[in-house]
Amino acid sequence: MRGYIGHFDKVMQRLEWLKGLDVRVKINTMISSQNMSDLPELARLVRRIGPWGWSIYQFWPLGPAQAVSVRHEAASEDFVLRAEEARKIVECAGPTVVEVSQQLRRRSTYPLIYHDGSINVHSGNEVNSLVCIGSIFDPDARLKIDSRCGPERLEAEPRYVR
Repeated sequence: MRGYIGHFDKVMQRLEWLKGLDVRVKINTMISSQNMSDLPELARLVRRIGPWGWSIYQFWPLGPAQAVSVRHEAASEDFVLRAEEARKIVECAGPTVVEVSQQLRRRSTYPLIYHDGSINVHSGNEVNSLVCIGSIFDPDARLKIDSRCGPERLEAEPRYVR
């Protein structure tokens, strides 16, 4: 994970720590052609961890990722097939909510928050083009997100109120 030595062990430690505090944990996983074959093994790990939720996202080449997109792009059909197999592995063992999100679905409904607090959404024009709609520090940040990403926000609500 992340390419840093010790990162995986540190994340696993923190997950155990959070379990002891009875905190609801959600794991986000980006799937590309480089790690798609590892998805069943990853699903078994997620099943052992037992988080509240697991989101499996199809690789979406934005920003610096565009430079490596040819190496990481995965066909949507393959992604859906593998992700649904992973969902079955995890959901058969307990209450973990598994969300599978294809790249095209997220383009029009998914706000991306950058490290500087800027809120970015798909421009609606070029395939991987984003537009900044403000900052998380703006008083009307939630309104801006809801006005651009409204359909997904309504669809997602049941996932977050369980």
